[in-house]
Amino acid sequence: SGRPRWRSVVDRKTSDNEDDEDDIDDIFSDAPRRKPKPKADPTQFDLAKARKDIINFGISGFDKEDKQQASVALAIKLGAKPPKRKHRNYREILEEKKAAKTTEEDVAAKRRAGQADFGAVQSFQKQQQRKRDRERNPGAIMKHYGKARPRIGGKRK
Repeated sequence: SGRPRWRSVVDRKTSDNEDDEDDIDDIFSDAPRRKPKPKADPTQFDLAKARKDIINFGISGFDKEDKQQASVALAIKLGAKPPKRKHRNYREILEEKKAAKTTEEDVAAKRRAGQADFGAVQSFQKQQQRKRDRERNPGAIMKHYGKARPRIGGKRK
């Protein structure tokens, strides 16, 4: 007939309990819940993996010290913190600074004396020298611009 059939109260309780137990079993089960990984297509080329392989192949050809430096540089590039600087004696640092300062003062003194050319003065002097060369020898125009050797039909004219 067209009426739905009612289950008895006892039947409903047992079926609800079974559903609850199934849910609890699903939650606390030790079975792995990972999705199956899609298998990599062998025809597809992975640029990142190829780049990594090339870098590792290049590093493998280095000697021990260079290999260490290259691996540290690669780790830094990938986000690692760079290693701390090696300790240096403070007196040695002071001596280096003092030597650099004296060489800088020597260069500055030469500039003041006009013995050392630098910057705009140097480029201006080169330009003036080229101008003087052109004025002295106007026939040597090809010296400054190169020589044109046209080829007609595979032979030089």
